[in-house]
Formats: sequence, C-alpha cells, structure tokens
Amino acid sequence: MIKKIIVLTFFCFYTLFSFSQDKNQNPDLMTLVKDLIKTEKTGQNMKQVWWLPNIYWEVALKDSPLGSQGLIDEINSIFKDYSLFVILDAELTAFSGINKNEISNLELKVNGNTLKPLESYSDDIQGMINALRPMFSKMLGEVGENIEFFVFDNSFENAISPLKESQFSLNFNDSNFEYNLPLSSLVSEKICPVDNKRHNGSWKYCPFHGETLIQDN
Repeated sequence: MIKKIIVLTFFCFYTLFSFSQDKNQNPDLMTLVKDLIKTEKTGQNMKQVWWLPNIYWEVALKDSPLGSQGLIDEINSIFKDYSLFVILDAELTAFSGINKNEISNLELKVNGNTLKPLESYSDDIQGMINALRPMFSKMLGEVGENIEFFVFDNSFENAISPLKESQFSLNFNDSNFEYNLPLSSLVSEKICPVDNKRHNGSWKYCPFHGETLIQDN
C-alpha cells in the first residue's frame, strides 16, 4: 500500500507544481495550493513554507483516476495527529546559484502552545518524506534540493484544522508565517448585506461597510 501512496504522492505533487501553468486543473486544488504556500522575499533572500494538511490529499485525489477513498484514508492515517511542513530559506544569486541558510529557532505557535519539530516519527512518515524529497528536486531543480521537511505533533486539544476558525504561525530565522483558518479556499463566500457583494468566506466583516457578512448558502 505504501508503494501505491508514493506513486500517488508523485502525481499529487506534479499537479501541485504545475497548477499555475494549466488552466484546466481542478480549480479547488488551485485555490487550495495558493492558501497553503507562503512566500517572503527580501532582496536576494527567499523564504517559503508549504503546509501539507490531510485535506490537500483529499482535494488532489478526489477527481483523479489514480485515487480512491481507501488510499485517501491510508494517507490520512499516516499523518493523523501530525502536521507536515516543507521549508526553504536560501539566498538566490545570479552567479553562485542558491545558497541555503540553516533553519534555526523553528517553532509552531498555535492556540497558546509553542511546539518544536519532532526529532523522530513513524517509519511510514519517514517513507513519505524520503519519497517526496527527490520529487521536489526533480520538479524545482536546485531550489528543490535545498528544501527541508519538518513534522510537528498535532494531537493536542484544539489541534490545527484547516476547516476550523483559528490561526497559527510558523516562525524561523526571524520570520513569521501566519495562517488564518479556516482556509478561504475551503469555505463558501460570504455576502455583504449592504451591497450584496461577495467576500472571502473566512472574513467576519465587510472590509468596506463594517457589517457582519452573511454566509452564502
């Protein structure tokens, strides 16, 4: 089963990396990926965070001929009670290529908890990471060769869920990457009662009129 999952992982990430180049890709996946990736560029420095919650696999596989509910359930069971992040911090130079910076002071802040990445986890999680690493290198070249994978515990009360109202931040190397939940790509748009215009479903108030937004049913 794990070998099948690795094949599907490749499929999912190929879709993820190519979503911006193919207008026929699943629009749900396209908008979700935009929510999951955070980028910060300062001069030649680029930091990037990819959050890969279980909902990603569900959306990526739901319309795939390679997917099945059984495989989705298997992936979900592997990452149950865990959060997976992919991180890049590098200097992008015109002549010397990419110079990777060491990830330091990495912490996940969520619901009053400060978590450090796990130093050990299951063989199944390690197998998935081992399969993903060369795929990133193949698809992103030198950038992909310089990414790092980190796993955090997500078994605590009020754990991170992309569908529940909350927020968390991933902090490292003097940078903070904030995620406001629920992810806007996973909830219906809301309507302003003043002018009936649609807004981000994760917002509570209209940014123009200050009125409470109404859920679009």
